[in-house]
Amino acid sequence: MHNPQTTEAAAILPVLSVGIEDAPKVLGGVSRTRIFQAVQNNEITIRKNGRSSIVEIAELARWLKTLPTKGKQPESTAA
Repeated sequence: MHNPQTTEAAAILPVLSVGIEDAPKVLGGVSRTRIFQAVQNNEITIRKNGRSSIVEIAELARWLKTLPTKGKQPESTAA
């Protein structure tokens, strides 16, 4: 039976991680191959759940910020 409280909670909770196969969809413009290369080169840390590979959204964001920039430099967030 459908529980409305579960649905409401799921809508409020942020997504903390995705399967490694879904990481390119989260980043957009980054290929599956490049994600796997980054893992092999220890640029991205993944977690294992049995045979599944999971990557945290925060880890993807951190890695994205390490990629080279072109054009206008992003504003520094350091205080």
